[in-house]
Amino acid sequence: MYTHGFQILLERFNKYIKTSGKFSSGIIICDSRAGTMKGQGLDKEVAKSFQSYIFGNERGKKFTAMQEAPLFADSKITVGLQLADIVSSVIYTNHYYYYANSIEGAVDYSHMQQWWKRITELEFNYESNGGYSMHGIRVINHKK
Repeated sequence: MYTHGFQILLERFNKYIKTSGKFSSGIIICDSRAGTMKGQGLDKEVAKSFQSYIFGNERGKKFTAMQEAPLFADSKITVGLQLADIVSSVIYTNHYYYYANSIEGAVDYSHMQQWWKRITELEFNYESNGGYSMHGIRVINHKK
């Protein structure tokens, strides 16, 4: 699931770089999933998945704006990742509220709805090659 989500992030980020005209390339910096002991986490798996996707998958080969494999840092000491954590928590809680608010016992995240309008204003949207409206935020149906 995590590596699939990373591939979606890669797709959206590559598209943003190519269409924004502001940048020619980019690097993704991820919150480390290394765990408390070296080798226990997902960092290496994600990096390998990236390499496999970029060099071995026809779709991934088209993502030429990426400078290199993702870098990993600890969000506890990296301000940029802390800000990304805050924004992603707003996205998560709003989607949780939207999809789960009618489920008995679900956490009530209704207070987070106040931030959703601003998030959608900042969201990167574009039209796909097939003419479909694409959004920077993608909901993955993990039940499939």
